[in-house]
Amino acid sequence: MADPVIEIVSYTPLNMDKFLQFVVEGKPDGQGDFETDDQGRRITGVFRWLHGREVPEAHFFHSDTGNDVQLFVAMIQRLENYNVPWLRRIPGFMDMVTDDGMLGTTKAFAPLSDLMKLVHSDSKLDDIFAQGKADIERVFAEMQAPERELAVGRKGLLATLRGDIGTDPLELFAEVKEKFRIAL
Repeated sequence: MADPVIEIVSYTPLNMDKFLQFVVEGKPDGQGDFETDDQGRRITGVFRWLHGREVPEAHFFHSDTGNDVQLFVAMIQRLENYNVPWLRRIPGFMDMVTDDGMLGTTKAFAPLSDLMKLVHSDSKLDDIFAQGKADIERVFAEMQAPERELAVGRKGLLATLRGDIGTDPLELFAEVKEKFRIAL
């Protein structure tokens, strides 16, 4: 078995509260579906996108809302052996973060160690991610029975979680809820 590939990413959210909500929930449209980005992809959120990649483990860190410096950091174990950039791959992500490298403004230049002291682990996000992963693994396990198979199959479920063009989260998530009593 190969050693795990660990990826660490960091971004500067435009608004930490809205960003953290986006990470977990995506951008619901209020009708049971999701808003779409300029490419027509459903904005299903970071967690669903990571689950759609079958990321086995992830941990999340961020600065407090209201800090001069806003920083979000994720450490994930990825299955791919190539880089998977978040900025343009996660639907809606570019609208939630700065892409110019600006962390914020402060009264004095500080060393990186001072900035990193502002970032703390978020066990609540870790738990939400882990529960979502467990729910999806349960769906996959129960799909082995023919009467429990989803209309779109495993690949279709993963594509829907990622928000891929042509997927229908509204219909699929309703089917998952009916067959498995799980809300994705």
